[in-house]
Amino acid sequence: MSWRKKLAIVDGPEKYKATDENFIPARNRSKGLPVDEARQSFKSHFARLVNLDKAPLDDLDKQIIKVRKSAIHRAQKQYIERQANTLGVELAGKQRGLRR
Repeated sequence: MSWRKKLAIVDGPEKYKATDENFIPARNRSKGLPVDEARQSFKSHFARLVNLDKAPLDDLDKQIIKVRKSAIHRAQKQYIERQANTLGVELAGKQRGLRR
């Protein structure tokens, strides 16, 4: 399931409850929230952008990659906040996750 479809599901508590129950083991959770396919997709896409950023590219390409990394970072942060709101989990302190 793509992260776009998952985004629609995460806003509905009754729909997202099944996903939450599938990620019960601690290794499948981060700070009380499931690390579902959408979060894995964000992480994977960000990693590809980091690898692209290391390639010998011109300045314009580097700027485009920087903007895309920033957008993925914001999208993941918003997704985590939606998960927390849907599941009623309090996010404590500074969120870690994707680095810029």
